[in-house]
Amino acid sequence: MSALTEDQIVKMIKEGAGDVPAFGSSFSDEEAYAVAAYIRTLTFALPPAPVVAAATETPVAAATDSGTPSAEATPLDGTAQAQVTPEATVEPVAVTGGSISGLVDNRSGTDFPSNQAITLRGFDHGSDPAAGPQEILTIEGTLNADGTYSFEGVEIMENQIYLAELEVAGMSYQTEFAVVPAGATELALPDIIIYSSTDDFSTLKIDSLQLFFDFASEDAVQVFAVYTFTNASDKTININMGDEQKVPFLAFPEGSEGLGYEAGQDSAAFLPTANGFAMPPSNTPYSLIAFASLPKAKEISISQPALLSIGEVSLFLPEGVEAESDTLTDEGIQTLQGTNFHVYSASAISEGENLDLVLTGEPKDATTVTPDVTQNKNLLIGIGALGLVLILAGVWMYMRDNNKNEEEVEEEEDEFGDSESIMDAIIAIDELHRAGKLSDQAYKERREELKNALKKKS
Repeated sequence: MSALTEDQIVKMIKEGAGDVPAFGSSFSDEEAYAVAAYIRTLTFALPPAPVVAAATETPVAAATDSGTPSAEATPLDGTAQAQVTPEATVEPVAVTGGSISGLVDNRSGTDFPSNQAITLRGFDHGSDPAAGPQEILTIEGTLNADGTYSFEGVEIMENQIYLAELEVAGMSYQTEFAVVPAGATELALPDIIIYSSTDDFSTLKIDSLQLFFDFASEDAVQVFAVYTFTNASDKTININMGDEQKVPFLAFPEGSEGLGYEAGQDSAAFLPTANGFAMPPSNTPYSLIAFASLPKAKEISISQPALLSIGEVSLFLPEGVEAESDTLTDEGIQTLQGTNFHVYSASAISEGENLDLVLTGEPKDATTVTPDVTQNKNLLIGIGALGLVLILAGVWMYMRDNNKNEEEVEEEEDEFGDSESIMDAIIAIDELHRAGKLSDQAYKERREELKNALKKKS
C-alpha cells in the first residue's frame, strides 16, 4: 500500500477493492482521510520495553542498532494484493524550503545544557511496495533556550513520516510520528515532555493481572501473565533489570522457568535505557506480558506472588481445564471471538501475598486439531479480544522453535495442519522482524523454512 496515493487508499476504504471490503462506506470524507493517515503510520511502532528471550539473556532492543525503528517490511511472497483501478492523480511535489518544528516541555526541574542536541529523522515509503519505508534523512540540531526547535530548509513531500528524538539522563525520548499532509510546507511534531526520574517503583499501581495458559506442549504448560499498571506520579520511573534481566516488580509463578517479557500492544510507550527501561507519567496504562513455563502434570500447583498490590485477577483456561482455589470465583465458560475459555476471577491481592491454585483436566479440543496450532491460536485470539498484543503467538512460536534441536527442524513442517496455519506463522515472524525483535539471520532462516513448508502443502 505504500505505492498508493492517499486518495486511492480513501477509495479502497469507501468502495473496497479486490479482497478488501468497503469497511468505511459510511465514513465521512474527514473520517476516511483520518483513517488513511493512520494507516500510513502502521509501519512504525513506538519503542516498547526490551524483549528478553530468556531471563538470563541480554535484552534485545526493539529498535535497530542505530536507534531508529525497523524500516523493513516483509510481505508474504505470493500474497494477493488489492487491485486498484489506475486513475489520473497528481504526483506529490517536494517542498524544498520546508520547516519542521516542535517543543520539548522540560518538567524535570533541571535545565538542559546549552548545547542539548535533538535529532530529526525522516522516512519515505518509496515507489517499491516490497521495499518498505526507508530513512531518507537524519539531521542533528540544538534545542533553543525555551525548549523549541526547528529544522529549516527540509525537503518535505506528502506522506513522508518524521519524528524527533533526544537523550536525557540516559533515557531516549521520542515524539510520536507525524505524517506530511498534502501541500504542506510546515510540519509540527507532537510535544516531548521530560520529567525528573526516580528508581523507586513503589508508586506504581498494578490495576489488573490476567493469566493465560497454553497446554500445547507435551511436557510443559506455558503461562502468559498480562499485567496492566499505571504511573500516576510526577516522575519518570527508571527500572533497572539487573544482571538477571528481571522486572523487579513482577514475579513469575513459583517453581516456573521465567522466559522473558513483552510490551502489550496498547501499552503507553516505554523508554529504552542501558539497564532496562523507564516509564514517564502517563494517563494511558502500561502493559507487560511475562512469559513462563511450568512442568506439566495431572495436577499443576501454581503460586503467583504479588510484589506490588494487584487490583484484580482473571484466569483464562482452555475449555476442559479447571482451577481450584479458595480465592477464585468460577465465571463459567465465556466465548472470546469464537473461542471458549473457562474464566475465573479473584479480588485484590495485597503486596506480599500469593494467589494459590491447582489446575486439573485437559483441553477439550486438544485432540481434534494439531495441538500446537489449536492452543496457540486460541491464546492469540483470546488476548487479541482484550485489545492486547497480537504478536504474542509469534513470540511464543519463536521461543519454542529456538529451543529445538537441529534434527527436529525437518519434522516441524508437520506441526502445521494446513497452509493457512503456515501463513499465520509467517505473518507472525514478519511482525517480529519488522518490530526489531528478531535478528535478520534468525528471521531469514525461519521464514525460508516456513516458505518451503508452505510449498509442500500447496
